Amino acid sequence: MRGNPQNQAGQIFRALNRLGESRHEAKRQARADGLRGVQEIAQAVGVFSFATMHQYKSICTEFLTWCRDAHDMKDAAIIPPEMAAEWLSLKVASGSSRKTVSTYGAALNKMSAGLSTIYKRDFEYEKTLRPVRQEMQKFQPVKVKPRAYTRPEAMLQHLTGSHRLAAELQFYGGARVNEITRLKPEHMGNDGVIHLTNTKGGRRRDITVPPELHRRLSEIIAREGDFRFVYHQYRSALKSAAFESEQAYTGSHGLRWCFAQKMFAEIQETGGTYEHALKMVSEQLGHSRPEITLHYLQ
Repeated sequence: MRGNPQNQAGQIFRALNRLGESRHEAKRQARADGLRGVQEIAQAVGVFSFATMHQYKSICTEFLTWCRDAHDMKDAAIIPPEMAAEWLSLKVASGSSRKTVSTYGAALNKMSAGLSTIYKRDFEYEKTLRPVRQEMQKFQPVKVKPRAYTRPEAMLQHLTGSHRLAAELQFYGGARVNEITRLKPEHMGNDGVIHLTNTKGGRRRDITVPPELHRRLSEIIAREGDFRFVYHQYRSALKSAAFESEQAYTGSHGLRWCFAQKMFAEIQETGGTYEHALKMVSEQLGHSRPEITLHYLQ
C-alpha cells in the first residue's frame, strides 16, 4: 500500500465507509450470513458514524506512524498483527484508561477489516489483539516508587576512584552495576562504545558514554588489565555520597533511572518522537519490553 500513514489510513477506511446506511440492516445481514458474536459481526460491517470514522482514522494514522518510526515498516498491508499487539500493549502500560485502550483496540480491528476488504484475506488482528484486550480488563497500573536521584551530578562530586567511574558508567551509560564490575580490553569499542557481555538477558549490548569517560576507563584497563570494584564498598560509597549531597539513597539502580530520564528528554528536545525516544532508551537500558522503561520515566 502506497502513501504516508494518513493517506494509507484514508484508503483503509474508505473501504469501510457506510456513512448514511443502516447499521441495523448491516448487522441483520451479517447474522443471516451465519456470523455470531459482537466481535465477529463488528468485523464484518463497516463504519456508519462520521465521528467514529474520524476517530478510527486518526488512531490508524497514529499506529501507522509508529510502525514507520519505530520499526521502519511503511506499508500497512505487510504489518504483522503482532506489531499491533505491541503498540496496544504500550498504550496499556502507559496508563491509558480502559475506555481509551478499548477504543484503540476497536480501531485496530476495524483497520484489519478494511485491509481484509481490500486484499481479500484475513489479517488476523482480532485474534492477536484479543489477549491484550483481555489483559487490559484486569490491568491496574503498577505503582513503582521513583528511584531517580534529584541531583545526581552533585552526588558524583562526592565519589572518588573506581566508585566515581562506576557511578558515571551508570549515570551516563545506563549500565547495570553487575555489567561493569569487571570490564576488560575486549569490552572497549571505538567512539565511546562499551560492549557489555555480563547482561541480564545474556545477550551482548552496546552502550555509549562520553569520550572523556571512555578515555579514562580505557587508561585504567590498559594499565591494570581490567576495571573492577567491590560492590558492597561501592554501595557504601553511594550511600555516603547521597548523604553528603543531601538526597535520599535509592541504590545504584537509581543512577539508571537518572540516565533514562535524561536521555529520554534529550531525544525529544532534538525533535525525536515519544515512541522513538522510548525505543532508544529501552535499547540502551537493555529492556526487552519498552513498557518496562516507562517505570523509569516517572
